[in-house]
Amino acid sequence: MASCGGISIGIGGDDPSEESRSTDTTTSESSEPSESETSTETSSDDESSNPDESSTDVPESTSPTDADSGSLTDDQTDPAPTSDDVAPTDSGEVPPVGPTDPTDGSDPESDPDSHSATDGTTPFPTDSQSHSGPGGDPSSSGDESDSASEGDPSPSDESSPSSSIDGDQPADARGRVIEEPGIPHRGEAYRWESGLVAHITPGESFVPSSAAAGSEGYSQFLLFEVTLTNRSPQEFRLSDFRIGGQSAGEQASRVFDSGNGINSLPAQDLGMGETSTFPVVFGVRDPEDTVLDVVQAFELSDRIVFLPPKD
Repeated sequence: MASCGGISIGIGGDDPSEESRSTDTTTSESSEPSESETSTETSSDDESSNPDESSTDVPESTSPTDADSGSLTDDQTDPAPTSDDVAPTDSGEVPPVGPTDPTDGSDPESDPDSHSATDGTTPFPTDSQSHSGPGGDPSSSGDESDSASEGDPSPSDESSPSSSIDGDQPADARGRVIEEPGIPHRGEAYRWESGLVAHITPGESFVPSSAAAGSEGYSQFLLFEVTLTNRSPQEFRLSDFRIGGQSAGEQASRVFDSGNGINSLPAQDLGMGETSTFPVVFGVRDPEDTVLDVVQAFELSDRIVFLPPKD
């Protein structure tokens, strides 16, 4: 300790008693909770001690306002539209909203349009719709078909395959037609004055079966297809038709072979415009020198000879 001018100044360490007092003061300040902490604990104790009061309080509605979250849609706010939300029609009337009241005075069974709108069925067509359409008037189409069927048949219909018995084409359409008294060749057709037309094919080789009749003594055979068409107004009996052959100056042998469909002439009559086709086979000596004798009936005056085919 030094003294200067009557004032003493202490030099050295601090007074330990002052440090202890300051330390105690700091400790006491830190140990005392702040007002905020005390208030928080108090509020927590109050809330935990009174659970009934917190549960019974009803919170205020938290639905957002127009200013906070924007306006809600009609589907979120209103479960069903009202008449105020539906725009009026041109007539100024507001259409009904929601399901139709069955007691509103209208009878759905008496209104056919209500069925088509509700159950999906189609109303019956009117008289004008049932008689008209893409097919036109059915009565008119029937008249046209009747008039067409009542018309006179044309000559082409008489020679059509539809009028044949077992032939698919008339005789006078299979080759050149030779009129009586001309002489035809095999592959051509001949027409008698009576109206009967006969066509004979040029002929082709044939091999008979072992059961064939009339093939004995011959090594060469010719198959011909004969087509008869009746152009006369009277019926013609096929049983009256006769056909034979000559080959190399000798009579050809008529062959019957049921195993190959070579039989006698069919027992039937040809009506006007009808056609019949059947095969015939002959055993021949020379296929190149073979002629056929054809008779339309029992009279020899009707005999005609089909010469070998033209070169």
